[in-house]
Amino acid sequence: MTEIEAKFKIHNPAEVREKLLSCQAEHIQTVLQEDTYLDTDERQLYRNDTGLRLRIVKKINPKGPDDKQIIMLTYKGPRRKGDLKIREEQEVIVNSADTTLAILARLGYYPTVSFQKRRESFTLKNARIELDELPKIGFFLEIEADDEQTIQSVRELLGLTNSSTITKTYAELVAEYLNRNSSQEQGTIRKLHF
Repeated sequence: MTEIEAKFKIHNPAEVREKLLSCQAEHIQTVLQEDTYLDTDERQLYRNDTGLRLRIVKKINPKGPDDKQIIMLTYKGPRRKGDLKIREEQEVIVNSADTTLAILARLGYYPTVSFQKRRESFTLKNARIELDELPKIGFFLEIEADDEQTIQSVRELLGLTNSSTITKTYAELVAEYLNRNSSQEQGTIRKLHF
């Protein structure tokens, strides 16, 4: 599967929510995600612009307890050059985060960075729109679709034509923040949680 998305830094999330609803976007869900990225001791995946992520997703339900969690293991291939983030993505649902991490450790892959984000998901014109909040870093909007034309169409509808896209991954943005603001020892997993 190929992931095609445009990502933007957002300064006023309430305004974005209003715009989404005025454009007839459908709100799907709000979740808390915890992403853990893994790599070898030599940082082989990072050097090859690939990624290995374990994601735990918990629904946020304001009227009751959170639903059961979903755990996914994802491989991300190298990014293509350009304004949009286009890369191979392979994903599978797993039953246990601890067991999956233990198997990956035996294969030489260890957690390097872990972070949480609150994600509000919408659909609009065959695109999935994610309004994300990362602790200490702020808000971002992702538009993901099967083709670039759909992404550009939704981008225009939301008034983001003149906004610059961000091609860095969340893992890169979190790592940069932690490098600037943390004194954790090399080799330990670095975390950015709410």
